[in-house]
Amino acid sequence: MTTTNATNNVSHLSIATFEMTDDVTITAGNPLLLTSGKVLQPTSTAIVTTAIGVASSTKTFTSKSTTGQQEYMGVITEGQLLFTGLVEASGTYTTAIAVGDYVSLYYDGTNFYVVKDSTAPIGKVIDGNVDSGSSDETADLIIDCNFAVESINPNEVFISDYTFNTLAVNSTLAVTGITTLTGSLVLNNKLALTDSQSGGASNGSVIKKQLVAGEAYTGTTAGTMVKMYGESTATVPSGEFTGFYVSLKGLHTDPGNNTSIISAHVHASNTTVVHAGLWLYGDMTNGLKMSGSTLTSALDISEATAVTNIFSVPAAGTAPVTANALVPATAPDATTVGADASLTVDVAGTPYYIALYDTLHA
Repeated sequence: MTTTNATNNVSHLSIATFEMTDDVTITAGNPLLLTSGKVLQPTSTAIVTTAIGVASSTKTFTSKSTTGQQEYMGVITEGQLLFTGLVEASGTYTTAIAVGDYVSLYYDGTNFYVVKDSTAPIGKVIDGNVDSGSSDETADLIIDCNFAVESINPNEVFISDYTFNTLAVNSTLAVTGITTLTGSLVLNNKLALTDSQSGGASNGSVIKKQLVAGEAYTGTTAGTMVKMYGESTATVPSGEFTGFYVSLKGLHTDPGNNTSIISAHVHASNTTVVHAGLWLYGDMTNGLKMSGSTLTSALDISEATAVTNIFSVPAAGTAPVTANALVPATAPDATTVGADASLTVDVAGTPYYIALYDTLHA
C-alpha cells in the first residue's frame, strides 16, 4: 500500500462566529450546519451537503434560558484544513483519493471523513493520499477548502474563486462579475437576472448548448428548455397563464424598423434542413393568436425572396378544406362554391368560404 498521511502545515484564512444551538457538544474539526441562525454538527449518516465550515474548538453548551446565556463557536470557512480520508474495501466509497481530487464530507454515524464523491465537494486534496485495498483504508489529508461563508448573516453567502460541480440555491443567488459553473445550477426559487453591459455589437446574455462529438441525442434536444406546470388545486383567476413570457420596452429611436418582440435566426453556418421557424405541438384553440390596438399585417413575407406557398393545408375534404365541383351541374348549393375546393374561415363567428382552384385558368 502507498497510502500516505499529509505533512503540510494546516492554516485557515477565514473564521466566522455563530451562536451555538442549545444543549450540544461541538468537537474541533467537525463540520457544522446552520439551522435557524445557530450551528450544530450533522447527525445523519450520509454525505454532508450543507456544511458551512468546521469548528475551530471543542465546546459544550447547556442552555440556561432563565439567564439568557448564549455560547458562540468560531467556524473556519476557508483554508487548508486537515481531514481523514476514507476509502472503503467494499460499499459506496471505494475510489482511491489522490492529490488534485475533489472530495465531499461523509458521516458514518460515528466519525466524519472525506471521500471521493462529487455530491457536495468542499475542496481539493493538496497533500496525502488514500489507496484502495482489501480493507477500509484511512489517512490524514490536507484539503484546500472554501465553504463559501464569510458572513454571520445566515441569509447571505459570499462565494469567491471556487468551482462547483453542482450549486443548489434555495433562496437568493446574487452574482457580480463573471462566474463559471462546470455542472448543474439548481434553483428552488425565482431567478432574477439583470444585464447592464455597456453598448456594442451583439449584446445580451447568452445561453448556449454545445453538442458533444460522437454522442447520440434522442428525445428533445434544445438550447433552452422552459417548463410551466400547473397544479390541480391551484387557481389562476385572472391574468395570463403561459409557458414563456416576453415583455419588450423600447424607448429608443429605431431608424431601421428592426424592433421585434422575438427574433429567431438560422445560423449562417447551418447545414441542417430547418423544417419550421415555429413548431407548435398538442391540442389548442388557436395555433397563433394576435391582439392589440394596431396590427398592420398579420403576416408579412414581403422581404422573403423564395416563397413557394403562403401556407399548406390538408387535402380537399379534410377540414378546413371543402371539396367542391368546379362547374356544378345545377346552381351552387350550401356545399359548393363553383370552385375546385374552398377554404373555411371564421368571420366574427360565421363561417365564410374562400374559393380555391387547382389550375390557373385562362
